[in-house]
Amino acid sequence: MRVVDTSGDRVGIFGVFRPKSAPPTAILHQTKVTEIYYILEGAGVLVTGGTLRKPATAGPSTLGNWTDVGSNGIAGGVSRRIAKGDVVVIPGSSHMWASLESDITYLIVRPDPDKKLRLK
Repeated sequence: MRVVDTSGDRVGIFGVFRPKSAPPTAILHQTKVTEIYYILEGAGVLVTGGTLRKPATAGPSTLGNWTDVGSNGIAGGVSRRIAKGDVVVIPGSSHMWASLESDITYLIVRPDPDKKLRLK
């Protein structure tokens, strides 16, 4: 994980490895930070939007100055198969990996004009 100052704004770059065996967990970050996923390896079904089912506060984010809300699923979201080479923009909405075909590796880019991400 790396967060840099870019002349007044911040940008976070995160490398993620998610094993196929990881349980599906939905999340909503209580911030306006948009996430951009770039898939490096693997494939799966990503659900975005909709409403968290049985939301529970997961607590303060370890990445920045906001609270994350977790859930065991999403109602009414849009499901898409995502694979190597795909780019997905998640504009501050609920999201989750509903299923994975294999382990998946991806980069998350988070532009942060509000400076919520901690510099690292």
